[in-house]
Amino acid sequence: MPQDLLAQALAKVGKIKDDYERGRMLEELNPYLPQTMVMEQLEGIRSFKEPYQQSRAMANLVNRFNFNEIQFPLWKEFLRAFSCQERSFFLGYIPKLAPGILILGGEKSFVNCAQAIQDVCSQWA
Repeated sequence: MPQDLLAQALAKVGKIKDDYERGRMLEELNPYLPQTMVMEQLEGIRSFKEPYQQSRAMANLVNRFNFNEIQFPLWKEFLRAFSCQERSFFLGYIPKLAPGILILGGEKSFVNCAQAIQDVCSQWA
């Protein structure tokens, strides 16, 4: 998709008030986004009022994130949005979030996260 057409489409999508519809449209545009626009799209998703819809829209971008560009406050916001989902949704994305965990906290943090997940999951069994 030509860059100028993509910019026009994103501008129109940004004017959609309903978070569900805006998220759905952003999901459709995601495959056409150059990597340089992924963080820009994430900024738009951060304006969603409904955390459930925000986390769904973020989930569509997670495979495109450059975790080196995500600062800790944004990371916390991201996890907060994901925590609004069902347990299976959140746990299903942990492997995709692993690079961010490793970048932010190192191997020890990753091991601690895995242990905490195991501890909590054992309480659900």
